[in-house]
Amino acid sequence: MTNQKMQKHPAMKTTFRTLLIFICIQMIAVTRAYGFVSASRTVLNFAETSQVNITIPQIDNADLYLATEFNGKLWFIQGEGLGLTLNALPFRSKVQAGTTYTLLLNAQSIFPGRYPLYALVVKTGEDVFRKEHWLDDLQRINFFIGVSDLVSNDSNGDGFPDDDLNRDGFSDADLDFDGKVDTCAAVPDNNANQSKTTHCHQVLGAKLYQRFSCASGSCHGNNPAANSNGVLRGQTVAEIRLASKRNPEDMGNLNLKSDYELQAIAEYLTTYAGSGFTWDW
Repeated sequence: MTNQKMQKHPAMKTTFRTLLIFICIQMIAVTRAYGFVSASRTVLNFAETSQVNITIPQIDNADLYLATEFNGKLWFIQGEGLGLTLNALPFRSKVQAGTTYTLLLNAQSIFPGRYPLYALVVKTGEDVFRKEHWLDDLQRINFFIGVSDLVSNDSNGDGFPDDDLNRDGFSDADLDFDGKVDTCAAVPDNNANQSKTTHCHQVLGAKLYQRFSCASGSCHGNNPAANSNGVLRGQTVAEIRLASKRNPEDMGNLNLKSDYELQAIAEYLTTYAGSGFTWDW
């Protein structure tokens, strides 16, 4: 058994340098009949840890690739404590069938947000971006780190979204794996074993608008259509962050919120487009 630490990649921005600091990488020999990725929890608050297991399918001559996504770019996780890179390099080369790699993901110091983790087994030395070289289906698991329970949908704090029956970190109503609920239709509830209505992303934004005190009388009020204090400028994450920097006394709390949360609020505000507001500052 070996213990290693992932080092920071010098090219990363400050908010991403500690994205996936694995405090331990250990290799355990087990037998499984297929490739699989699982985690002990996919919703983490600060300082919480999740154990991620990646089991190699019963194949030979394979390379294991692990990657995550940030700002629209795919970052590959390197083995042997080398950190993250934009280059498509394998996490482990010539992996052995039936071996499980266990990653302990510590959320401490990771900037709040949603982080997908992808795992793929490819023919040794072949191009990971060419599907004909894949030896198993793409495995993916979704992590929410340091976000509101309204975003993670983990109302009971068990470490998984309430409507995540297969515990892959994605809502069961998120059919395209983009981290957003695709429909407001009823989906199974993993905790209550009954149906529940899952919020759409804009509905989530409406809830966060209240949760983060945007609706207070001294801020923007309950009705965004009134455009109190220019609230309808905030229809992008960038505009919301800019406003929070310009008005740190009243909006500074938003600097600590994830892009995912701010995007939900921005999408909520877009529902009021055409309400007669102007964009003058």
